[in-house]
Amino acid sequence: MKDIKAYQANFIYFVSLVFVSLWSYNATGLQHALIPAGIGILLSLFHKTLKQGEKLSFYIVAIITLLSCISFVLPLERVIRLGDTVGIIRMSILILLGVMASIVYALHLSSFTQRSNKSQ
Repeated sequence: MKDIKAYQANFIYFVSLVFVSLWSYNATGLQHALIPAGIGILLSLFHKTLKQGEKLSFYIVAIITLLSCISFVLPLERVIRLGDTVGIIRMSILILLGVMASIVYALHLSSFTQRSNKSQ
């Protein structure tokens, strides 16, 4: 995972948020299924600045990603309770990709810290 750049992890995560959200909306017809798509669109706005290496964008994206992962736990509990196997798969995909993106962000954060310590 160390070879994946932060902007690449962000790209994979925001695309998956949009597609899984549309899949969920198509399957359920519930409007709140579009919330992850909104989060994905928000994260996509930071793609260019992440690619340029701006630290502030990095921190904002990391926080949004972490909060979105946490917010998907309750819907996962709900679909588990209902026994909705496809819903469990959809929510698990979002949580797993969010956790993987968060790990990539943590690795890049440690490299930011190491670079700033070397320059001092």
